[in-house]
This record gives sequence, C-alpha cells and structure tokens, in this order.
Amino acid sequence: MDAQQELQKVMYQADIYRKHIEEINEQVNMIDMTIKTMEATIEALNLLNKTEIDTEILVPLGSNCFARAKLSDNKDVILGIGAGISVEKTIPESVKSLDESIENLNGATAEMQKKSAEIENLIAQLDKAGEQIIRAAQEQGQV
Repeated sequence: MDAQQELQKVMYQADIYRKHIEEINEQVNMIDMTIKTMEATIEALNLLNKTEIDTEILVPLGSNCFARAKLSDNKDVILGIGAGISVEKTIPESVKSLDESIENLNGATAEMQKKSAEIENLIAQLDKAGEQIIRAAQEQGQV
C-alpha cells in the first residue's frame, strides 16, 4: 500500500470516529434535555403536594394548550413507567422514581463521555499516524 492509500485509510478512520463522537454528543444532549424535563416535573410534583384540594389548576394538553381543572387529589399521581404503562404512585414515590431515573441517565451520560474521550484519543493517534505517513512520504520524495 502506498503512502497516499495509507493516508486515505487513516483519514477515513478518523472521520468515522469524529462522526461517532457527534452521535454521542447528540445522545448526551437528548439525555440532558430529558433530565431537565424530569427535574421540572419533580418541582411541579413538590408544588402539587402543597396545593390545596379544589384549587383551580391548568392541565397541559400539549402544544402550549391548557385546560382549567380543579385539583381533587394532591397526594397521588399517575406515573408513566415505560412501554406505555402507567401506575398510580404517591408524590414522594414518584419523586423517588424520577430521581432514580435521573441518576441512571447521569450514569449513562458519564459512560458516553468516557467513550467519547477514548475515541478522541484514537483520533489523536490516527492524526499522529497521518502526520508520520506524510513525513515519511516527504522524506522519500513521494509528496
């Protein structure tokens, strides 16, 4: 394999790794948004727990559309647990579940960032190998 082919191979591998890092960063950003939503939900649950029965509240319907409703229960909520399944839980139980989910997501984010750092090291090695290929080709008069 000549120097040009070797260099192309190294550059191609580095490009694939860079794209993988971009994908990881997108996933981390999505997880961060999910965590922020969960944290806002925890705040709302804590406020709901302090809200008096029969207080008029706004219930989100989606797309910034709300309905007025009277609060009939400030102790229990329906919590989605995945796969389209929802269960009734107390507010403290719901907060605990959300906190656990946040902890798991933070762990996943840490793993992704660790993987991203490993890939960055591989890219640095490939960049160094590419520079060595160029230098060797220059010394041999191939460039």
